[in-house]
Amino acid sequence: VRQSSTAPSNAGSATVAGLAPALAMLREFFFAGSRLDIIFAWAGIFVIIGQSVFSAYIKFAINGWYTSFYDLLQTSGAMLCSNVTALVDEAEEAKLTESRQKVWLGLVEFLRIVGPYAIFSPAARWLRSHWALRWRMCLMRSYMAGWDPNVAPVEGASQRLHEDTRMFSKGIETYLSVFLNSFCTLFAFTPILMDLGTKIAPPAWPSFAWLHAFGHSWMFASAALAAAVGLGVAMLAGSKLVGLEVANQRVEAELRRDLVILEADPGSISDSPAALAPSKSQPQSADPSPLRLRSGTLRSTTRLLPPAPHFERIWHSLNANYSSLYSNFFLLNLWLDCFDQAMVLAPYILVAPRLFADQCSERITLGTLVQTSNSFDKVFASLSVISENWGGINEWRSTLVRLRQFEEGQRLSATASSSRAAVSSGSGTPISDGQEAGEGMPMLPFGSSLASDRG
Repeated sequence: VRQSSTAPSNAGSATVAGLAPALAMLREFFFAGSRLDIIFAWAGIFVIIGQSVFSAYIKFAINGWYTSFYDLLQTSGAMLCSNVTALVDEAEEAKLTESRQKVWLGLVEFLRIVGPYAIFSPAARWLRSHWALRWRMCLMRSYMAGWDPNVAPVEGASQRLHEDTRMFSKGIETYLSVFLNSFCTLFAFTPILMDLGTKIAPPAWPSFAWLHAFGHSWMFASAALAAAVGLGVAMLAGSKLVGLEVANQRVEAELRRDLVILEADPGSISDSPAALAPSKSQPQSADPSPLRLRSGTLRSTTRLLPPAPHFERIWHSLNANYSSLYSNFFLLNLWLDCFDQAMVLAPYILVAPRLFADQCSERITLGTLVQTSNSFDKVFASLSVISENWGGINEWRSTLVRLRQFEEGQRLSATASSSRAAVSSGSGTPISDGQEAGEGMPMLPFGSSLASDRG
């Protein structure tokens, strides 16, 4: 993967500048991989688009079913109420029987509409999961090919390579599907909502008089304005989430690194009672794998103290980071939950009074009310897809920032490695693998030496 040459100054600027490595990640999967990977990449895109279009069609068909089915329920219920006290003759009994049959046939029609999607959707999700996994594997192979073991890697390199690539590919698979679904749903339901706006007049209350300025598109305008308000407040409430996520992932990476070091070499983390450092003249262990402990044995006869004091600072930072993160998520979720519940009532507040309009020409049926509510909800949800997923989007953006920093670290490592090679060839003194210039301690894979250095 080609790296950008500009290091991020902060989380916000790094996110904007992260578009370059994001495009490089796209090239790595769709153009620079193996032939099988490229075929799988483009096939996955077509599957995601096909699922989105098919999902929008199913929603469109169900919306039409709502009108006829709920109108049938309304007329059937009125028929039953009118015959509670009256004598039912054969003609009326035949009408009731026919109405019951139509209700059952309506339920069968619903199963016919949703049945194919119930089979296609799990298969599409299965393929999407494999698509995301293959993208992650392409990124990991590319990053490992550029990893220089002779240069100390960037902070948290193991987590960035292991966890961040998974979060990146999963985020791409999830949000690409979400946004395409929203676009296709908006394309299908906007004409329906516009058509309903021609049949249903805006509320006559003075507080809603401004809706008349939009004419027949007043319903769509209401949904769009509500979505814009929801997104604006959500962006304000979650404005700090990217920086908090990046800082939190940095501390998590440090914790994971020290836990791995503790497992591989306890002496570099835990103190001994006498706090004695090993002598440089002491012969090295004959263990051919110095980073791995044999089960039930220790390298040294010196008894070590529990490592808890070493982790106190990390635990404190972790607690502070998560407290700030949870506080911001609380504000964001509080707004989204309250706003969503208000928008559930919005179409009923705007349209339901027309069920009892004084003039028959302005009166609507139950089926029309349900269709309006469903169409309004679909358009509003499609326009609100960013605000509804703002927390997850910010988490994905923080992953993109960390991967960009990792790529920048690889670029700097490659530059340092070239400089070292030039110095080595010029002086005739090679620098051994696993050592930095002027250092003699072997390095762990995440850049920390085996020497006990706890600052």
